Amino acid sequence: MAKKEKEGKKAAPKKIIKKKRVTVKKKKLVYTLVAPQEFNNIVIGKTFAKDPKALIGRTILVSMKDLTGKIRQRNRSIKFIVTDVKGENAHTEIYEQTLSRNYLRRLTRRQRSKIDVIQDVVTKDRKKVRLKTVAFTGYKITKLQQTLIRKAIIDSNSREARKMSYIYLMQAIIEGKLSNAALGPSKKIAPIRKIEIRNTKASRDAVSRAEAPETKNE
Repeated sequence: MAKKEKEGKKAAPKKIIKKKRVTVKKKKLVYTLVAPQEFNNIVIGKTFAKDPKALIGRTILVSMKDLTGKIRQRNRSIKFIVTDVKGENAHTEIYEQTLSRNYLRRLTRRQRSKIDVIQDVVTKDRKKVRLKTVAFTGYKITKLQQTLIRKAIIDSNSREARKMSYIYLMQAIIEGKLSNAALGPSKKIAPIRKIEIRNTKASRDAVSRAEAPETKNE
């Protein structure tokens, strides 16, 4: 009887022990963001990355006031893009410049004309850059005058860009030299009060890598 009971019992299934995979998390390292030579290679921020290759293409936005210490330049900001990493330093190039909306809004007045110009220019070293220029007149002008001023600005920007390398063009924009060059021929058409390059953005071949998500200034 006891033998039959033993035979009737089923053997207990063997437990399968799963081996746990051990994943080693790579620690993020701190890298120093360095401005290009045009800004004396000053430190413009910190960022984190597990791999230095992941830094290439990251961008950071910095106020001109913070770069130069001059309060009168607070209305302009520069976006830098990481193009090279050496040790713990991530080196950048100028990628984009922008004037603040508040500053441009203050220049806009009633009974005056505002002329927007968007164009692509090619530099001496064959870099493509998109310029967004805006002109403000002393009073309301005709559509024909606006068209002629727009053409004068496009011609002036294209002509000046062909004389300069990409780096010198960006410097000329930041220093206001490019907008001043367009002021002369434009004033011959109508009383121009101000011309500003409100935004400049390099094409993907003008810097080492394409745009990536913006880096927070730690």
